[in-house]
Amino acid sequence: MRIFFLFIITAVVFSSCSTQSADADGKVGSDIKVILQEEISEEGSKLVIRSETFEIFSCYNFSIVTQQQFRNNEITITYSGIVKPELCLTALGPAQSLELFGLKNGIYKIVFVNDGVKNEGELTVDDEKYVLEIEDPKNVFVETGVLNRS
Repeated sequence: MRIFFLFIITAVVFSSCSTQSADADGKVGSDIKVILQEEISEEGSKLVIRSETFEIFSCYNFSIVTQQQFRNNEITITYSGIVKPELCLTALGPAQSLELFGLKNGIYKIVFVNDGVKNEGELTVDDEKYVLEIEDPKNVFVETGVLNRS
């Protein structure tokens, strides 16, 4: 009888997990919200840009595939797909990504590219706060636009 229950439990665990990679078409297929956070360590503070899909997935640990480029005070973050986890954390939730930046005080142009659509804005960094504004948001929206620094 124990072997039967062990077999059932094993079957349930493996049926809830899937191994797949990023979507082949390179699209996220959902609007994205952006949240500013700060990470503090011995090396100093870093800005964290957390991105989440509006779409809710069956596993809490889906990830957004991102590429970031930093050149001449311009930051570009491109969202290019969703990665399905090997092991599913069985709770509903958005796909997420984290981007970390150790930025000096200044004004940066920032571009978010989601499903081929550019969302352009400005990121201001000073001693007291981070401010993120997107001029005309299309499919990337700022949830936390002002973050006071620690």
